[in-house]
Amino acid sequence: MALVIDDEKFTFLEALQKHKFAIDYKPDLQTINELEPYEIVLCDIRGVGKFLASKFEGAHLIREAKKFYPSKQIIAFTASAFDASYKDYFDVADDYVRKDTSLDVWIALLDERVKKCVDPIHQWHILRESLLKAGMETIDVARIEKLYVDAVKKKDFNAFENLVRTKVKLSSNVLDVVTKFMASLAVKLMTKAFTGGVA
Repeated sequence: MALVIDDEKFTFLEALQKHKFAIDYKPDLQTINELEPYEIVLCDIRGVGKFLASKFEGAHLIREAKKFYPSKQIIAFTASAFDASYKDYFDVADDYVRKDTSLDVWIALLDERVKKCVDPIHQWHILRESLLKAGMETIDVARIEKLYVDAVKKKDFNAFENLVRTKVKLSSNVLDVVTKFMASLAVKLMTKAFTGGVA
């Protein structure tokens, strides 16, 4: 469910795994698609994201990850100090911490991010922002919100995408946002939580 991207050894990897967090480790990625199976991403800033050929390295990787996977929870971390040119990149991350922060802080941070993954209100805010960025009119976003609330109340997302397609006129950009959201791990996790499968 979580992935650490760090070109150096991530000190707390084994300790977090012992605390029952399902975390994989990669020193770097070759493509952005490698993030697909993960809902939480812990990303270093230095020495990663090299395949994107940006001087901002992991910061640029975080921005691209949020662009393609807006529902993913991304925690940026580093041991270095950065100048103001990195601010816009850091602002995209859901959290930002020092690499050497304590294990207790990492545990609390991951607990919070896991909760956000299955929180329908938090996920709606992400979907809403993505729909507006894709150019959807506010009135149509409100219609989709009603369908979303109905799906949450019924604890069933199965019909949500079809209802959205039939009740609201969708541009290809907006249809892509809805399709990606429905395919996201967040929807699968919320569905599991509805049936008691996620604590």
